[in-house]
Amino acid sequence: MPSGEPLSSIGIKVHVRIRPTAKPSPMFHIEDQTNTVLIDLLKQNGGGAPESFVDQIAFSVNSITQSTDQSEVYESCGRALVKDFLEGYNATFIAYGQVGSGKTYTMAGDMKVNAHRGFIARAIHQIFEEKEADPGSGIVLYISYLEIYQEGMYDLLNQRSKDLMIIEESGYVYIRGLAKIPVETEAQALMCFSEGEKQRSYACHQINQVSSRSHTIFTLCMEKRVGRFKTEYDTVVAKLNLVDLAGFERLKKTNTSTGGRMRVEACSINKSLCLLEQAVYAIKQGQEYVPFRQSKISIILKEALSGNCRTELILCLWPEEYFLDETIKASRFAQRLKVLRTFSIHNKKIDCCVLNERRHAQEIANLQQELALKDALQGRPGLSFDDLTLENYSLYSRSLKYLCELNNYEGKSMQLEKVLSEHGLVEPIEEPQETESGVGELTNQGFHVGIAPPHARPHNPSASKPSPDEIHCSHLMLDYKEADPSNDVWETGSSFRNHVSCNITIRISFCLFI
Repeated sequence: MPSGEPLSSIGIKVHVRIRPTAKPSPMFHIEDQTNTVLIDLLKQNGGGAPESFVDQIAFSVNSITQSTDQSEVYESCGRALVKDFLEGYNATFIAYGQVGSGKTYTMAGDMKVNAHRGFIARAIHQIFEEKEADPGSGIVLYISYLEIYQEGMYDLLNQRSKDLMIIEESGYVYIRGLAKIPVETEAQALMCFSEGEKQRSYACHQINQVSSRSHTIFTLCMEKRVGRFKTEYDTVVAKLNLVDLAGFERLKKTNTSTGGRMRVEACSINKSLCLLEQAVYAIKQGQEYVPFRQSKISIILKEALSGNCRTELILCLWPEEYFLDETIKASRFAQRLKVLRTFSIHNKKIDCCVLNERRHAQEIANLQQELALKDALQGRPGLSFDDLTLENYSLYSRSLKYLCELNNYEGKSMQLEKVLSEHGLVEPIEEPQETESGVGELTNQGFHVGIAPPHARPHNPSASKPSPDEIHCSHLMLDYKEADPSNDVWETGSSFRNHVSCNITIRISFCLFI
């Protein structure tokens, strides 16, 4: 999700890669200092097309590469774009040109030879290099591979599944049903790409022995954590589209004008590229309505042409005189595309866990405010929900200690009463009887420990010196656990036992009554 930062308008970059040929056209020129492609025009004498007012057409681009080294092409055209993708910006790289000009070789290359690997394999390598260099970023990568063949969409990573649908929502376009496969290593990503290449549509004709007959979009989706602390925006997301457009072709030059499947494929490719060029022209002219929905490839590239994306195009040219018309056509398309401008936003994803925590904290604060308001209206002192201060914590500790001591005292008194009743020193407590009203009442026989009658209260409470009998009774109360019932102390007469029992009962009742 965009972070709300101001939009920055950027232009689409165009790179030119020239296919080596043994017979280059004398009307094809290159100026390396100004990165300009110059093509001479022939004057028509007599009938034919109208004469041109200029003798030469100039196409200005961002860079020109004539090398066959795949590594050099990637370093000059693709590394900076992949770096932007790793920083959290959407990016799209498109290969465009006539049939046989080297688009598929530039994008896919030869996976069997490391030096001949194309743009896709080298981009994957750069991404996993960044992941290994910064393991704390937690880069998560997903791969999708889409093919558009005769205006039908197929998932190359799911056995050419065709249950796909284009969904456009809030200005964003995505393919519903397209598989997104998570990959953790470079080997897994390259394996997915190789499996998808095996499912792609290829054919052989007069110009190219291995000609791609469909458009393909290889998509890399990334999630990356930024920052050390958990904030609302701590994850960046980005999408990298690597597009290999099928080459437009003249039917008479590819020898497919007689009919058959390849003629249908060529017509479908030329039509989709023509509709894409119409969309580019409408954007360039500033028209209110842009016909993106006329073809599948144009609606999928809508964001790359006029949305949140950093787009670059590599124009593959075949500078032979036999293909001079196709070279001019492809250069004009690239020149129109170069005029377009997109905007770039640093994509940041909102963390749902952080949002939930903030929402719960706000709900708690609102409830505390309602409780405080209710206490104020009813005249009650409000409760404090803040953290305990040092003074409050000390008071809380003292109160808790007092309650623990009180519970221990009650427990010890009940244990003492139980032992004394077992040895016959006190009478057992009878359970309260329920009356008709349901309220329990005590029996009238005698009195019990803890319920002393009025005459049992001592007449002189201030007297501090106990009697000899009380001292002896206290000694018995303290040593009842260690005493043996068969001891001589317990084998006294009944009068002494009753006297001790009475003293014990009065003493305990006095303590509990006070």
